[in-house]
Amino acid sequence: MTLPFKTPSPKPPRVIRLGRRATHIRMALKLSTLTGVRRAFWIAGFQFLALGGAVAVFGVDDASRAVVLPAGALSCLHGAPEGQIAILACSPECAAIPWQLDERDPGGRYVLDSGPAASSDVDGGAVDDNDDVVFMWSDAGGARTAPLPGTPACVHAVEIEVGPLRRWVYAARYARATPRSMVRYVEYDVAADVMRGRSVEITFAGPTPRGLALRAGPMAGRSLLDRLKVRASARFFGIFPLSRDEDDISSIYEAWRVGPVRVLRRERKWVHLAFGYRTPYLDTETTFYRDFVQLPVRMRLNFAPAQLLSHIQVRAALDFVDLRGWRFAAPGALQPFAVGDGAGQSQRGAIDAGADAEVIALQGPDATFALVLRLGPTLRSISKNIVYEEAPNADAPERVAGQMPAIGFRLTDWGDVERGEHWFVAESYALPANYDLDAFAAGLAVEPGFTVTVDSSN
Repeated sequence: MTLPFKTPSPKPPRVIRLGRRATHIRMALKLSTLTGVRRAFWIAGFQFLALGGAVAVFGVDDASRAVVLPAGALSCLHGAPEGQIAILACSPECAAIPWQLDERDPGGRYVLDSGPAASSDVDGGAVDDNDDVVFMWSDAGGARTAPLPGTPACVHAVEIEVGPLRRWVYAARYARATPRSMVRYVEYDVAADVMRGRSVEITFAGPTPRGLALRAGPMAGRSLLDRLKVRASARFFGIFPLSRDEDDISSIYEAWRVGPVRVLRRERKWVHLAFGYRTPYLDTETTFYRDFVQLPVRMRLNFAPAQLLSHIQVRAALDFVDLRGWRFAAPGALQPFAVGDGAGQSQRGAIDAGADAEVIALQGPDATFALVLRLGPTLRSISKNIVYEEAPNADAPERVAGQMPAIGFRLTDWGDVERGEHWFVAESYALPANYDLDAFAAGLAVEPGFTVTVDSSN
């Protein structure tokens, strides 16, 4: 039997859950007063403030993307505990690779087994339809020509398709003596709130990341990041100014899960508003892989923003301390230029005019940092423009005055956004130095697919 299916890229609804499966952000708002409008605007705007959990860490080269395989396709694993399962790859000998099983509760949220609000699954850790099997694309191998280790009770062959490339893994269930890889790609220092991968580490300090460091090379161990700056503004009826920044966010750290392949970190956040009001609580999950991070965010608006608000602008940018000599690049939009040369004099006009790009990046001697912001179909009428800033002047709040540089995105033109459900995905990557960014941007557009078969040839 063959079960072909495609998984969407990205898949925002499955990573962030706000309450039970059918529950999203619910905004019980009174729009008859200015205070009610302030609440409505900031609940909507906070979805973009939630970028703070994602756009400040970076991830892998193009040959090493993560694979998140729905366990519903792996019927022979259903009912088995994780200890009886192995994910194997062949090249040509077959051996266990690093992987993890991330369970979901009946409401569809990930089960996070550590922290003040840790949770557990009702099935006691057995595989079921809504769980995820997670491994790295780079660990997959070829179609097997050698036997699998041990004597598995049943096996699924999983063919992974990324453009013209094909790789395979074998999901096997054992009665005992399960093969296991000892390799771990991520670690989490809970006391220091630091996530470490292959080439970078990120430090949280409150609701948004405040530290980013390379793990090797001349700059290793020194934080390159001042903070993630998120600034939102609008005018009520075109007259009354509204504004908030990242210091208006409060958070409660709830739970985490650490596996060999990724860390899931959940917080409950809210934004302080005027006159003692705040937004409803919002759960966010940072998903940290070997060297990259994702944060899908889903939101529901009970009114169209333009009904009451004008001049809406949300700016989210990484403020680096001092990367002079690095090169800024935006494939398809701008020619690369060096940080510290006056923002690339020939490119300044294009940036100010609202240049747009799918990928923006800083290329240094030891790494390339790339940022991606994908807007869902209901948000594509919004103008998404490049933010690039070099300035010695303060842009408070911040730890170090000035930006050298700040890079990110500015979202404007909200007039066609309707009430209802919307989503976006923020992704960040740490690529090798001098990486081909055009090829990277093209690779992001490739949707991976899987074909799962029962393998009875062992």
